[in-house]
Amino acid sequence: MKIKAGIKSAFIAGASLLFLVLAGYNVSKEAKAETVPFQSASSLSSGDSSIKYVNADYFRKNIFDYSASPNKFVYKGDKPAIVDFYADWCGPCRQLSPKLEEVAKKYKGKLIVYKVNIDNETELARIFGVRSIPMCLFIPKNGTPIQTMGNLPMNEIEKTIAQIM
Repeated sequence: MKIKAGIKSAFIAGASLLFLVLAGYNVSKEAKAETVPFQSASSLSSGDSSIKYVNADYFRKNIFDYSASPNKFVYKGDKPAIVDFYADWCGPCRQLSPKLEEVAKKYKGKLIVYKVNIDNETELARIFGVRSIPMCLFIPKNGTPIQTMGNLPMNEIEKTIAQIM
């Protein structure tokens, strides 16, 4: 009898812990989504932001049309670019973001920084095989993009930028 009661208590405790963790995840996700809202494609053409938040339509029209060229990356831009696949709730993504803002300012006119919210753009996340975030694509004007994972230190970001410039 004591063994069954112990198992039952452990199960209830485990289920309660799981519920609290998931509830906390949803609360924190909602809170962060309010502080960093997703920008619509209509806000992309303003030109006053050093970072462009993009959706799948914008991506296909201005960066890479994966529908028309599924087997070869053909970049449509006229400057090298960085595409940051991120989520608002992701701690490492939030740590990487100021570094990319700094890069966007430093290389303004020479390099474009794009951001793709994987929660809103699941198709892009699937197409590019995003399994861990942050994931960045460093895209040269010609050639194959370089993919990186995680919250890169600034010196690694600079080294990778040098490879695509």
